[in-house]
Amino acid sequence: IGDPAGQHGGQQTAPAQGNGDRMCRPITESHDEGLADAYGHGAGWAGRLLLKERSVSSFGVATISEGIDLRRELSARGARVAILVFSGATPWSRGSRGDELGRAFHFHGLTPVIASIEDWRTFHSGFPRKSWSVRIPFELKFNTGMNRLGIGLEHLGEIRRDLLRLSQIGVFPGGIFSHLAVGEDATHPVSRLQAARFEALCSELSAILPDSVDFHLANSAAVLGAKKWKFLAR
Repeated sequence: IGDPAGQHGGQQTAPAQGNGDRMCRPITESHDEGLADAYGHGAGWAGRLLLKERSVSSFGVATISEGIDLRRELSARGARVAILVFSGATPWSRGSRGDELGRAFHFHGLTPVIASIEDWRTFHSGFPRKSWSVRIPFELKFNTGMNRLGIGLEHLGEIRRDLLRLSQIGVFPGGIFSHLAVGEDATHPVSRLQAARFEALCSELSAILPDSVDFHLANSAAVLGAKKWKFLAR
């Protein structure tokens, strides 16, 4: 976890990886996860403790209610720390439910993770004036092989076109990420496949996004075993 940078709390989190004239960082988690109430330890207690570490700039939770509770627990000291909500943004429905979700994220200072093409299309609909993609910070999660959540790579071209349109009015995602299925084993065929897919995704999108956008892939197991992940250690 590195120093904060960028519009939506993204940060430089690991050694940069060359991508022509553009530096790409598809490396580590950009946040500390407080899922399941910090696995029984208490998300508020864990959050306050981690805030003492100067490098922490964001947290991750599963639901909106967890995000609201954590934001309240962090109080003024954590006002500028991003809180990513991994599951609470789905489904992002059209009409009153979508507007209700958007207002909740905005009011409590939370960042939705958009993890399906259907949710993205709804979240981004009404561009530019009525689109939630313009009105609140967000991150995009892609499916590179875990096959549980994430935008399918077959939709990368559509996402790229939408992000290019957003960039023309100065709006960017806080981060682009995926999730490793076998993070503890860098030599596993699925790990190799995911790493290759994420590098390709990073190369495609980093060409149209500023350096402030955080590309992150490694879960806790991969971070702890970073030396085994050759492209993480470069």
